[in-house]
Amino acid sequence: MRKKILSFSILISFVLLYCFFSVKAQVPWISETLANVTVRGYLDRIVVDDVPINFTLGPGLAPATSNNPKQREPEGIAFVNVSVEDPETSEYTNVRWNISINATDLTDEENHSIPVFNVKINVSCCDLGNCVNFSQLKNLSHQLQDLPCFNLSPEGNVLIYFYLDVPAGQPNATYFGDVWINAYSSEAFEGSNRRTWFGPNNLTVTVKKSMGIEWTLTPIEFGVLNPGTKGNATKDKGWPTNITITADTNVFVDLYINGTDLVGEKDRILVGNITYANTTLNDYEEKPGTSSYWHSLNHSRPSTSTHGDFANWGMIPNDTDVYSWWNISIPNVLGGEYYGNLTAKIVEAGKNPD
Repeated sequence: MRKKILSFSILISFVLLYCFFSVKAQVPWISETLANVTVRGYLDRIVVDDVPINFTLGPGLAPATSNNPKQREPEGIAFVNVSVEDPETSEYTNVRWNISINATDLTDEENHSIPVFNVKINVSCCDLGNCVNFSQLKNLSHQLQDLPCFNLSPEGNVLIYFYLDVPAGQPNATYFGDVWINAYSSEAFEGSNRRTWFGPNNLTVTVKKSMGIEWTLTPIEFGVLNPGTKGNATKDKGWPTNITITADTNVFVDLYINGTDLVGEKDRILVGNITYANTTLNDYEEKPGTSSYWHSLNHSRPSTSTHGDFANWGMIPNDTDVYSWWNISIPNVLGGEYYGNLTAKIVEAGKNPD
C-alpha cells in the first residue's frame, strides 16, 4: 500500500513538472516611432477701429491752435484701437508683435498743406488686462516710427490718441492725409511676419475762416492845441498808430476805420476834423508828406466795398502791420478835454464792410 501511494506521488510530481516546463509566455509584438508638427508663427491682419481720424470740431478749427484732439467719433472715442486678431477669419495671431506708424502731409484741393509733423500722437499699450500709458507726444513723420508697445501678446491692443497743430494763417479749407499702421513680429514666419493697415484720406480736418486785428501804438493823442490850429498826433501815439492783421488770419482782408465826435464837458469836435493817412509801403519810418492822400474820419463805414480806406488797405495778408498817421484841426470850441472812439474793422477782401 505504501508503494502505491509513493508511486502516485511521484507520478503527480512528474505531471506537474512537465506541465510547468511546457507553458509558453504570450508577449505582444510592439513597434514605436515619433510624430512631429511645426506650428507656424502667424501674424493675422491688423484691425483698426474707431476711424476716421477726424479733427474737425463744429465748423472747423481755427488757425494758430495747438493740440486739437481727434474728435470723439463715434460714441465718444478719442483714439483709434489697433489689434491683430481678426474675428472674421479662421486664422489668428500666435506670436508677440510690435507696432509702427507713418503718415503724409494733409493737403487741400489747391495744394495748401499742413505738415505731417503737425500731427502728434501718444499711446496706451494694453496687454493681459493691463494698460500702460505713454503720455509724451510724438510727432508723426513720413517715415515709419516705432511705438513703445513692444512684444504684445496676441490678445493685446494699442490705443493711439491723435492731436493736430493748425499753423497760423492756414487757409480756410478741408484737408486730407494718409496714414499707415504697421505690425511686425520676429517670431512669425517670412510672409506672415508683417502686416500693414492703410488709411487713405483717413486724416482729415476742416480749417475755418479766421480774422483778427489789434491796435498798437495807442491811444491816439493830439496833445494840447489852440482853437483854430492844426496839429499832428504825438510820436508813437497816433504818429503813427499801428493796426496789426494777426497771424491767425487766414483770408485776405480789407481794412476800414470809423469813429465818433470828440466830446468835451460843454462842447464837441466833429469827427470830420480828424484826418489820417498811410504810406504806400506801410513803413513805420516813412511819414506821409503833403502829397500823401489824407482821409477824413467818418461816423460810419461805406455801405459797399471800397476795398479798404486806401488803395493798399485791400487784400492785406495775415501777420501784417498797417501804419497810419493822424492829425486834427481844432475848431473854435470851448477849452477842455475831449474824448472819442475809433473803430478799425477788417472784412474778407471784397466783402461789404457793414
